[in-house]
Amino acid sequence: MPLRDHSLADPFSKNPSIESRFSNHTLYKNGEAGVLAEEMGNSIFEDFILADNYYAGFQAHLSNFTKEEVVFQNSVVIGRTQANSESIAFHQ
Repeated sequence: MPLRDHSLADPFSKNPSIESRFSNHTLYKNGEAGVLAEEMGNSIFEDFILADNYYAGFQAHLSNFTKEEVVFQNSVVIGRTQANSESIAFHQ
C-alpha cells in the first residue's frame, strides 16, 4: 500500500497513521546526533535532555510520511562542548 494517494483530497485517508511517542530520555556525548529520526511521521519526542552531541541534539529527516508532524516538545538541548573531544578527534 502506498504511503499516500495524491489523487484524493486527503492523500493519507487510505493509510491512517498511528502515533509513536518517545518520552523521558537523556542522551549525551554521541558522535553524531542525540536523536536522528528518518522517514518518520506522527511521532512525538518529549521530555528529552540532549547534551554535548557532535552535530546536533535533534535531527528529523524525511518527516512527511503522515499528515501529522514529528514533534519535539518539553525538552532541553545543550550544545557541543570541548569536553566532547572523542567526537571532535573522530571527525577531523
